[in-house]
Amino acid sequence: MALIGGWIYLEQVMAIIVCQLNDIHFNASNNSVLARTGNIAEVAIAESAPDDTIILLLSGDIADHGYSDEFDEAFTWVTRLRDSILQKRPDLKILAVPGNHDCDLSGDQALRDAAIGLINSSTDPPANSIVHAAIQPQSAYFAFSETISAPNESLTAAEVDPETWTA
Repeated sequence: MALIGGWIYLEQVMAIIVCQLNDIHFNASNNSVLARTGNIAEVAIAESAPDDTIILLLSGDIADHGYSDEFDEAFTWVTRLRDSILQKRPDLKILAVPGNHDCDLSGDQALRDAAIGLINSSTDPPANSIVHAAIQPQSAYFAFSETISAPNESLTAAEVDPETWTA
């Protein structure tokens, strides 16, 4: 608050609080981060003011092997964490960025390897089908990313536009 020329000016100060969690490595069972959900929410709330924006940044290796059941576990956990934070802070955004463990490479990867080879050997933008073959092992990650962003219009990881090859 400042008094200038007889007028009182109120300053509104807002902050963006980034709560970064990386290398969580969810698997189908035995996830140690589950026991810390309340603590993570408490810290995010304690470090922010009621009008601040909190960004929950899940940066890489959300899953252990990129399997759908691992992302199901992660979704359940993120939902619990999100709901805990939203009780006290209404402005929460969630951003997920994939890591190398967020790819399901358990099946035959010959088509993916060929697609990546084509992308690496050409200066031209790849066809949509080639990009799709290259990112197919991340399909469970993309489904997870869409579901965590839907409930509160959160941020989502950038998707590459194969037509312009930009994010």
